[in-house]
Amino acid sequence: MSDENKKILNDLNDKKDIEFIYPFHDDDKIYESSNKKKEEASNEDLNIQSKSEETFFNKSSLDEEYERRLYNKSRSFIYAGFSLRFIAFLIDCFLASNIKSIIFNIFSIDPLTRLGAAFSTIIVLLYFSISSYLTKGQSIGKIIMGLKVIYEKDDFNLLDIIFREVVARFLLLNFPTNLFALLIFFNDENKSITDYLAKSVVVKEKEYEYVLSKEGVSSI
Repeated sequence: MSDENKKILNDLNDKKDIEFIYPFHDDDKIYESSNKKKEEASNEDLNIQSKSEETFFNKSSLDEEYERRLYNKSRSFIYAGFSLRFIAFLIDCFLASNIKSIIFNIFSIDPLTRLGAAFSTIIVLLYFSISSYLTKGQSIGKIIMGLKVIYEKDDFNLLDIIFREVVARFLLLNFPTNLFALLIFFNDENKSITDYLAKSVVVKEKEYEYVLSKEGVSSI
């Protein structure tokens, strides 16, 4: 190899920023082309990162909450807490009381008598049972508050609803077992004594449906 060719090769090797060598191109153009490619690649990376951050920060609150709970390996945010359930219960009691008053007026029943007290209990329990059966786990109060009763078995029927809304609720309202309502504060699924007896849970319907859709499961 001639001395002139060796000199050309040495000059080319001294250019550390050159990534691609095109014959018959000026050295300055090669250097500029290399830097331009680096700049474009850097800008592309920044755009990808920016889009990724934009997607993350534009997530809905449900997305963020779901990801956080999933990271913590917990889905407890779908279970209804005491305050929501209590408000739903008050709404139902108000509606049941009005229905009871209408029936008592029609049939001239005295609510202060033993018969009146018995009818009061029956009407309230029937209200919860019928409304829950017709709405598949929701009383009117629960619908307003966005809550729903979910049973452990998929093929729950009228007897399951009657047991929860009549037997378990009657025990809860009329005996010292109503103190067990405080159990809702001491378990991850916010279960009351009624839920334990009926093998059910009360969930926030919107969040429940969302979790099922994220996990590819159809709702009950």
